Amino acid sequence: QWKSGRIDGLGAKLEYAFDNSSWTDAYLSLDRGHGRWRVGQFKQPFGMETLTSDKDWLFMESKVTDAFAVDRHLGIGYDLRRGNWHGYLSAFGHSIGGERSGSGFAARLNWTPFGQGVTLLHLGIAGARENPPGDRFRLRMRPEVSVGDLRFLDSGSLDDIDRLQRGALELAWRRGALLVQGEHLRLRSSGAFDGDLAAEATQLSLGWLLTGEVRPYKEGVFGSPTPSRQRGAVELALRWNRARSGRNDMFQLMRSTGLGVNWYLRQHVRLMLDAHRASTSRFGGDTDADVVQARVQIAF
Repeated sequence: QWKSGRIDGLGAKLEYAFDNSSWTDAYLSLDRGHGRWRVGQFKQPFGMETLTSDKDWLFMESKVTDAFAVDRHLGIGYDLRRGNWHGYLSAFGHSIGGERSGSGFAARLNWTPFGQGVTLLHLGIAGARENPPGDRFRLRMRPEVSVGDLRFLDSGSLDDIDRLQRGALELAWRRGALLVQGEHLRLRSSGAFDGDLAAEATQLSLGWLLTGEVRPYKEGVFGSPTPSRQRGAVELALRWNRARSGRNDMFQLMRSTGLGVNWYLRQHVRLMLDAHRASTSRFGGDTDADVVQARVQIAF
């Protein structure tokens, strides 16, 4: 990853993912007054968890929100900050390398009615409209783990789609070392020959820093805490997910619960241990899975 400094409000960011040999962020930005213009490839403004850097997540994975994400595209965006309000609008096309070639627009608006000191309330709403590449789309969802090819929800391939419409509601409350965060996401397709897709998901998360640190908040997302003690910071995390998708009144349902422990040894070093239990009800029968995973994370 490489970042430049800002000169008279002009900035740039280049970030390359060596694990999958692709560019993630590659854009120029320009600050003007209360707003900022951005041109290039960047995350589209949809979904609180998606816009949060993965190095700052409570858990190692976030597969439910990933399935609804617009992700990174080439485009132009403008975000405006006025007092406790933060709005963001963008128009986008394909991505660098062509992995994602849909086009459309996305918008997000969040409000912090009170956010002084260690107590904060975040309310947000977002929407996106996309013309999918080749008029095709497929929604698939994993049980909170990327290892293997286990898919708990799979819509199958949808053809002749005119557009995809996404919506999201966000709620977060922080009081000192305690953070509660939730999202409700919806997705609808239109124009599919064999029936339009309807999908929705709800995710609720709780993080409690047992050593008393506070997760920082900036531009509508929460970051990682900085340990205040020599032995580091310890965080307990809980999560509950529910997702449903289907068409022609035939739906698949997935539920999952998770427990995690994070140990922040230093500002950039973190040990993670997650355990998840997931279940699904679908046409081919019910499936259950128990997942335990660990990670040593060094991130800057």
